[in-house]
Amino acid sequence: AAGAPDRDLRIRLGIYLAESGTNLPKAIALLESLPDTDVEGLNALGLAYGRAGRYRDAIAVFQKILTLDATSGLAHQNIATMLLEEAGQPGGDRGAKLRDAEQFARRAVDLDPSLAKGLTTLGVILAQTNRRPEAIESWKRAVQLDPGEFDALYNLIVLLAEGGRIGEARTYAEQYVRTAPPQLAGDVETIQKLLRR
Repeated sequence: AAGAPDRDLRIRLGIYLAESGTNLPKAIALLESLPDTDVEGLNALGLAYGRAGRYRDAIAVFQKILTLDATSGLAHQNIATMLLEEAGQPGGDRGAKLRDAEQFARRAVDLDPSLAKGLTTLGVILAQTNRRPEAIESWKRAVQLDPGEFDALYNLIVLLAEGGRIGEARTYAEQYVRTAPPQLAGDVETIQKLLRR
């Protein structure tokens, strides 16, 4: 509000406004004002566009990052995520979007094998294309890399339970219940109901 020029502060504020959904237009305007050579600022802008449902704009921004750094696993993973979001929208070629998303997700993991979120995204793509055993393995790797990767953990529990692998599902469910932050309380209840069936 005081017009502080600090770029880190502007990026943080843009991210907070976007992630909270408090004021997406303000977040986007703030992040668009940063230099288009600032990779961290571009990444934040792409994520804000994605939160606003502007997937094509987000992909263009992540592609811009790749022109600055072709080895960015995070940019590849974010493109995969945006393509996955687009695939879930009505109209368009869902199959082509999922194929493209898979290529970007696999490239992300190749470039940065420690990118747990990339493995989570890849797992979702695999599950949506009826490759459940591969999805389970991808999510297991994500959780192994980052025990706080709750999206992967949740998906893993659901797929294991649906596949009748209740013992394995319970092990991961216990981890989820034990470590999930308060804002995931609704998911904890869903998991507990799923395992009581």
